[in-house]
Amino acid sequence: MHSKQSCKIVPDATLHWKIWDDQCLVFNSASGQTHLLDPIPALLVRQIDEGCGDSEELFLRTVKLLDLDLTSHVRTTLQQILQQLDALGLIEASRS
Repeated sequence: MHSKQSCKIVPDATLHWKIWDDQCLVFNSASGQTHLLDPIPALLVRQIDEGCGDSEELFLRTVKLLDLDLTSHVRTTLQQILQQLDALGLIEASRS
C-alpha cells in the first residue's frame, strides 16, 4: 500500500518560469528565491502548479508523459523529488 500525499504550491507564491533546452529556472515570488530544476522536478512542479495535487495522479501523469512504467523504483524516485521540492519551499507536501 502506498501512502497518499497531497501537494500544492506554497501559499501566496507565484512561480515565474524560464526554460532553455533541458534547464528550467523558476522564481518563487513568496520566498524571493530562484531555483534551477532538472526536467523531471520541473515537470512535477508544473503539474502541481496546474492543479494536480494528488501524488498518485501526479505520478501516473508523469510516467505517461515520460513513457515510463510506474515501478517501485520510479515511485520512490518521484517521492524523493517531491520531498526535495518541499524542502526547497516550492511545494507543500502532506500525507493523508
